[in-house]
Amino acid sequence: MKIKIIKEVFNNLNMKRKAKIYYTALDDFWRKEEKLAWLRDNPIEKIAFESITPDEKHNWINQADTDFETLLPLIDKDVKLGKKEEAIFKIYSTGYLTGRDEWIIDEDKDNLSKKMSEYIKIYNKSSSKNLDATIKWSRNLQSRKQKGMSEKFNKDSIIKTSYRPFINKLISMVRTELSGNDRIIP
Repeated sequence: MKIKIIKEVFNNLNMKRKAKIYYTALDDFWRKEEKLAWLRDNPIEKIAFESITPDEKHNWINQADTDFETLLPLIDKDVKLGKKEEAIFKIYSTGYLTGRDEWIIDEDKDNLSKKMSEYIKIYNKSSSKNLDATIKWSRNLQSRKQKGMSEKFNKDSIIKTSYRPFINKLISMVRTELSGNDRIIP
């Protein structure tokens, strides 16, 4: 029965004009047999359908009167770009985007220092045409290498960070590893 109704709607739909949406609802607690019996006993031509106009968000059913669009947003790209002023947070970031957490994040400062020293050694030894596969080469890291940028590791670059909720770790703030907003990430 459902297929017949859907087929009739699509056969009568003229794609050159806006579709008209008609809706009717049956009791949610009816069993399948009761719904099918109602459809059998009520030809589609005689069903009193309600005409529906979707809202701006293209909702057809259960349209709500909400003031969501009038609320002050938490973040807004235009505010971040300086084009607007209305948002709770003026700047925001996805945080550290390294793809190499195993190299630059650790719980132990000495262990992290050893890993970072090795990482920087591999980075500096690699040429832009022969990248060592021991480390992951992001577009940012490859670009820095192609520009001839080398790195130095400094133990002072290690700071505490909130790695995951309720988990504090240490991170090395080497410039090759940071991708984000310079106003947020030191």
